Amino acid sequence: MSDTTRQKRRGATPATRPTPAQVIDPTENVLALVDAETRYLRDMLVAETRRQDDLRHAETRRINDLEVQRVRYETQMGDVLTVQVKTTSDLISAQLDKTTTSLGNLITTAVNSLNDRIALLERFRYEVGGMTTQRGESRQNIGLILALGMFGAAAVSAAVALAWHGHP
Repeated sequence: MSDTTRQKRRGATPATRPTPAQVIDPTENVLALVDAETRYLRDMLVAETRRQDDLRHAETRRINDLEVQRVRYETQMGDVLTVQVKTTSDLISAQLDKTTTSLGNLITTAVNSLNDRIALLERFRYEVGGMTTQRGESRQNIGLILALGMFGAAAVSAAVALAWHGHP
């Protein structure tokens, strides 16, 4: 194979062939490639480190934002619950007030009704007790009268008996 055929296959033409001044020592070429690769890897490492730092900062910011949102939500929910508890407490207090007042009125009405009935019963018992006492006194008076009458009759009988039998 001729040189021109080989050069054509490689894509080199006589115009693109390196001149002897352009030919670089292969060792220097390898060193330059290694140096370029080292710079590239260093740049890639710096870029990757920067990317990782940015991701870490973004994640930290996201977590902090979520925490702020959670605190805001919990504060808002706490306020809502406080209002609900206060409203419920006020409603229960008002209902208890109504119930207490209503129950107090019912108790007062019942006590007044019972007081009236008890007063009537006491009056009835007093009147019945007075009648019984009066009857008892009448019976005692009758008994006393009967006893005195019997005593008087006995005295009269004794006097008559003495009179009949003679007085000495």
